[in-house]
Amino acid sequence: MSLGLAAYRGLTAILEPIAPLVLSGRAKKGKEDPQRVGERLGHASYARPIGEVVWLHGASVGETLSLLPLVEALAKARPDLNLLVTSGTVTAAQMMRKRLPAGVLHQYVPVDAPVAVRRFLAHWKPCLAVFVESELWPNLLQGAHKAGCKLALLGARVSDDTAKGWARAPRAARVVEESNEMADLYHIDNADEMRKAFKDRNIAASRNNWLYPYDPLHVEI
Repeated sequence: MSLGLAAYRGLTAILEPIAPLVLSGRAKKGKEDPQRVGERLGHASYARPIGEVVWLHGASVGETLSLLPLVEALAKARPDLNLLVTSGTVTAAQMMRKRLPAGVLHQYVPVDAPVAVRRFLAHWKPCLAVFVESELWPNLLQGAHKAGCKLALLGARVSDDTAKGWARAPRAARVVEESNEMADLYHIDNADEMRKAFKDRNIAASRNNWLYPYDPLHVEI
């Protein structure tokens, strides 16, 4: 493990005890769902269904909406799979409640702290996790990888500055990248930077922005 990642894991472990207080404060400001704060600490609001669980994660509204075509396709092609979608914002959760297919579960993603991550993974035991765009949370990625969960990073669109930052920390980049079985990069402009950062392993550049074929949002007036 790189020094940077070790420091990150240590710092998140030290700060995790104050996470409930921070989340409570955010809930008072409308930035967290007060009824579901426990999910952010890794506590599940549903019993784990029997069978394999595929976990798909998008940070906010845009990312979770981009997952809908994939969720719908998986639900149709593999009805035997249990699909779990996570997000990190109240707005995204509200949108998913309206738009997810019947039977697909939604939870808030746990904060990227050791205990919360372990609690989340111990309950859901996903066999596959799909992260959209630049959601590279080290504790989540490494925890899922160590638990035997296959990982995929789809649409890895990051800024040039972020890509260059990873390139300046090749050991940390390698540890995080090795946790991903596959990465599909559709932001063609910085494909070369990403390849340098991640040693060209499993990085595919494409001009096809296939994550965004969803229908326009409905507007209520």
